[in-house]
Amino acid sequence: ASGGASPDSSVQAQIRSARHDVQLATRDLDSSMGDCANVCRALSSLERATAHLCALASGDSDKSACDDAKSRVTRARAQIKASCGTCANGASLDTK
Repeated sequence: ASGGASPDSSVQAQIRSARHDVQLATRDLDSSMGDCANVCRALSSLERATAHLCALASGDSDKSACDDAKSRVTRARAQIKASCGTCANGASLDTK
């Protein structure tokens, strides 16, 4: 047997990375509130990170993290819509 990583450990590493990306995007979003251009860019980053995490999610804890990230996106959209109205970069502020 080779000393390479198993497919499962590779997927788990990708999931850890995706969770970290969601955390970073959330922090960027929170620190950008009040600056519509930056907060819209941060929302796009959070949406991409959430989509990546959810695409990888398989176990219950991963699916729970996906659901939490989706909720963050929905809350962020509502906050940004209330303070900025729209995002010039085309990020959707639809909360549905």
